[in-house]
Amino acid sequence: MAKPCAFEGQSLLDHMKGVEEIVKRKFISDGYDLVVNKRMGRSDGKDLVLLSSILHDIGKADERYQNQFDDECKAKVGKFSFKDHEVISSAYALKAGLDPHVAMAVLLHHHAMRVPDEKVINSMGGAKLYMTEELCKYLKSHGVECIDSLSRDEIRAVMYLPKKVKPQFVSLLELPLVVSDNLDSQRRGDDDDRRVFISELKKLYGG
Repeated sequence: MAKPCAFEGQSLLDHMKGVEEIVKRKFISDGYDLVVNKRMGRSDGKDLVLLSSILHDIGKADERYQNQFDDECKAKVGKFSFKDHEVISSAYALKAGLDPHVAMAVLLHHHAMRVPDEKVINSMGGAKLYMTEELCKYLKSHGVECIDSLSRDEIRAVMYLPKKVKPQFVSLLELPLVVSDNLDSQRRGDDDDRRVFISELKKLYGG
């Protein structure tokens, strides 16, 4: 296990791979991507579903978050925070040239109706990402550019996403992302605060 960290005791790369495995097993294997293709009128539904799920936490690689952990992903502070990481994740997807629906699904994976305002953007400044060779290799295997920094203007572009997407299409990408993200949390053993929610997901989708 090594930085960048997604949580205490779990690397970002491990989380990304865990979520990808669940998405493939619980959604892609059942043809969910074909539903996405049909409803969105396109042929790359599988890529859209996978990329939304894989990239949702890439913003946690920002050094401001990573400075809270040692090299083994053990917290150096009493209470660590990843506040607004989804904004950086979304900006990453946009800078990498991905579909706006992917960026919007990533942005909303914690807050279904939340789009950052100018105050939030200005408080963040830019982002310098802790990107390892192994993480970059994983991203590139999915056709995603390895990016190590984002400017404030590049992050600000997230504010204009609602004008570029159709909400019903974003919802199609949100389902596998939110389900798989939460199911992967049981591997960390940190689901106490969401015990009922996680239990219901297990009933619906299996462990």
